[in-house]
Amino acid sequence: MALMLKIGTLNDLDLVNQLLRLSKAHWGYDQLFMDKFMKELCVKPYHLEAGLTTLVFKDNKLIGFYAFILCDDNALELDYFFLHLDHIGGGLGQEMWDACCQTAKAFGKNEFIIWVDPNAENFYLRMGCKKIGVRKSSMMPNRFPSILEFKIKRE
Repeated sequence: MALMLKIGTLNDLDLVNQLLRLSKAHWGYDQLFMDKFMKELCVKPYHLEAGLTTLVFKDNKLIGFYAFILCDDNALELDYFFLHLDHIGGGLGQEMWDACCQTAKAFGKNEFIIWVDPNAENFYLRMGCKKIGVRKSSMMPNRFPSILEFKIKRE
């Protein structure tokens, strides 16, 4: 069965944040880190109110979501891209990535940036992203996650 996409609403906030926590914890972060992460970086109501959060369903179950933000310089940033841990490594990430790229194109953009968790960086590099810099993490001292850029191929 194909993935089904739906624009997230405020009614989805708790479900999205549950998936976010579960997916992020996949990388082995401790409880203290996860609590701080969810306090600082959870999906907020404005993410859903802006209409830039897409929920991804398979067999009528939420398996992932992604969300864009439009930066002050009009650049598009992929702010969230999370897949339920039961589906990591099963090929659905590629399908979700393809849907994400179609969404960016629907916004009239042919490229976007993403600030990535070091554990997930290889996935994004396999998808065709290129490293363009680093940014100091607010979560951990002496941690500088990569900033990647993705250019959507024109058809």
